[in-house]
Amino acid sequence: MKFRFLLLSAAVALAASACSSDQPAGAVNDGGGVNDASPANDAGAPATTGDAAVPDGSTGGDGGDLPSNGDVCDNTIGFHCMLPFPSNHWVKADATTKTGVRVDIPREAVPRNGEKKPALPPDLASLDGFAPSMPLLAHFGDVDMGPIAGIDSIPKSLEADHPVVLIEAETGKRVPFFAELDALTNKDNERLFIIRPAARLMESTRYIAAVRNLKLKDGKAVEASPVFRIYRDQEKAGFQEVEKHRARFEDIFSKLDKAGVKRGELIAAWDLTTMSTENTTGRLIHMRDDALKRVGPNGPEFEIVSVTEDHSKFIGRVIKGRLTVPLYVSSPKAGASFKGMLDDKGMPQAKDTAKYEFIVMIPRSLMNGGAGGVMHYGHGLLGSAVNEMEDKGDGNYLQDMANRGKFALIGVDWIGMCYEDQAAVAGAVFDLSNFAIIPDRLQQGVLNALLLMTAMKGALGKDPKVSLDGKLTFDPNRLYYYGNSQGGIMGAVYMAASKDIKRGGLGVGGSGYSFMLTRSVDFTPFFGIMKSQYPTITEQLLLISMIQMLWQRAESAGYDRSIAANPLTPDTPVKQVLVHMGVDDSEVTNLSTYQFCRAAGCVHMQPANFEIFGLEKKAAPFEAPAALVEYRFPDAEPAPKNNTAPAKNNGAHGRTRTREASKKQLVEFLETGRVTNHCDGACDPE
Repeated sequence: MKFRFLLLSAAVALAASACSSDQPAGAVNDGGGVNDASPANDAGAPATTGDAAVPDGSTGGDGGDLPSNGDVCDNTIGFHCMLPFPSNHWVKADATTKTGVRVDIPREAVPRNGEKKPALPPDLASLDGFAPSMPLLAHFGDVDMGPIAGIDSIPKSLEADHPVVLIEAETGKRVPFFAELDALTNKDNERLFIIRPAARLMESTRYIAAVRNLKLKDGKAVEASPVFRIYRDQEKAGFQEVEKHRARFEDIFSKLDKAGVKRGELIAAWDLTTMSTENTTGRLIHMRDDALKRVGPNGPEFEIVSVTEDHSKFIGRVIKGRLTVPLYVSSPKAGASFKGMLDDKGMPQAKDTAKYEFIVMIPRSLMNGGAGGVMHYGHGLLGSAVNEMEDKGDGNYLQDMANRGKFALIGVDWIGMCYEDQAAVAGAVFDLSNFAIIPDRLQQGVLNALLLMTAMKGALGKDPKVSLDGKLTFDPNRLYYYGNSQGGIMGAVYMAASKDIKRGGLGVGGSGYSFMLTRSVDFTPFFGIMKSQYPTITEQLLLISMIQMLWQRAESAGYDRSIAANPLTPDTPVKQVLVHMGVDDSEVTNLSTYQFCRAAGCVHMQPANFEIFGLEKKAAPFEAPAALVEYRFPDAEPAPKNNTAPAKNNGAHGRTRTREASKKQLVEFLETGRVTNHCDGACDPE
């Protein structure tokens, strides 16, 4: 236990300095990737999978006896019990769900931590499918990737003879993607094969992945595993656990055949069903609607604890207080979750209230009164709204924009991933069976933010300390959002769920934490914990993918398609969104920004520094429901092309928001909905 305490303490200390560009007092993180080589047993099996030992033969197809663990494991790949993943091997039929299935992963299948506890969050059983933003993981050895679509050749994935195919099962429609070999290990035979859809998949949809005609770098053909050959070649299995999946595989082969993929060519194929929108967003929307009924149009109760005048050259008054909100998690403190708070329909119930700190900043441009707008600001990784917004140095860009636009700035912490959650987050990584504390509390954090805007429209905005004794009013048609980094990621959730705001700016964010983690310098300290508890790269990538299934409910990947179109409920208005990106961002990979923008339907402003697959191009000025503008800094070191983090923070993450062109562009967009280019050509630089 002493070792555990020291490990968590070290991770918390490192995490506090991880995101320098979002936290004014933080230090630059110069960490690199997750780790180097990872130990594995001779069969390529993770060292701590407990009862779910991997069958002999690491790459499949070399003959041998059938595995003896078929009552638990998939075995159609043969490298690890859970591969391929995600797969409908890990669901059961359930007529009560939107998709007709429910996730069903046995304890025996998942990795165990150093304390021999299975990394299986209980709440996975509430899911009616897999997260649409998850990568598809498999293993075929040291594959020659030359013929396969990569980061820079996504269109190749749609070619008729491409070795890897991803289709919608019911329509046969091809899904664009890129594939990569895991670069987090230096052992060629251990590298996982990763399929990443160009945009996250659709909800409530069954997909089929198929692999054929692969060769290793030494020229040898990759062969199918003994179990997969039973299905492909219609051989008799001889035992029930293989036979019970035969009908599913026959349907897979039939649908692939209609899509032009012949079963005889296949070395692997599997299907997966994605979770429904209702399953993803239902809890947060229930909390929102229930809370709004409870607090009424004037918003929640509040108390003002301090008022400071003449804060900075941009800000005339700072008001701090506490907001009293309905509490849907088990405690107001870090580490809380929905455990014990769900009704028989799985919806969180408020059994108490809690107080959370908020801040309001009145810019000097509004200190003489008049009609002002409101801009809700979302803070960065494991940070604090108060610290970022109050800062008189690095924070001036935000205060400057507020003063220019005549916006009152408001903010509240993203509880679940704010400064007070650092130890809890580290603990959840140590024991991933407790991971639900992060997405559950994040949903309460989003609710708190929504209720702060409700209060600003109501009683808080009319309070004499905020309204300058009634001289200042807030125009309900000028309510906006702006956030950076984690604020760009969580801001997508806020924007999709808000009934109040009209437009928003998302800075240097992305979609899908499972996409971002290994490519970010910020998460290196947490990977230190993960490596100590789940020592192989195979385990780590599987677990990062698995926790995305719960994270989907509380980050942009679950909400990106519902901001500018496809509203979550009929009474939720669609918004306009402007996305800013720093090229070669070392904290939030550009690839996850592209994924977000493809899902959200962003138009790529022209002129640009490069072309992005799947995005419409349009010359500025223009209006669009969603838009992307990238800012390039020639002195920023390029990001790796693989799934590792840069060796050091190149600074691109924090520089975009401070550019004069980006500030002008954002303020104009919030007020008019127009995207105007304030750079001289492409933003490279301004």
